[in-house]
Amino acid sequence: MPSTRLTKKIFLWDALETDGNWTREIKEICNLLQINNVVNNLEECDINAFTNSLQTYNNSIWKRDIVKKPKIRTYIKFKEDIGSEAYLTNPRIPKYKRSLLAQLRTGTLQLVVETGRHRN
Repeated sequence: MPSTRLTKKIFLWDALETDGNWTREIKEICNLLQINNVVNNLEECDINAFTNSLQTYNNSIWKRDIVKKPKIRTYIKFKEDIGSEAYLTNPRIPKYKRSLLAQLRTGTLQLVVETGRHRN
């Protein structure tokens, strides 16, 4: 983009700011993904590669954190990757049944084993 365009001028101004702005957040994400050159050198990036890197990073964080939750120990035996399950978007399954399945899988369904846990 030419330096004379208003959009580029605003982006460059934003990139020089240091407190709580969009560019700062993108820099932090790029640091996590170890692709600092994109923001530091203001290089173009492949958005698909960026998205894939971000998904891989999020999946690794999810896998690391999920094992710390003993309540869902059975769930993690079947769930390998972060993401929506097919039954959530299947139009052939009525909405109330999808809701019940989701509640059962997340441990929020009003079963005695769940409600009793809250009442000791």
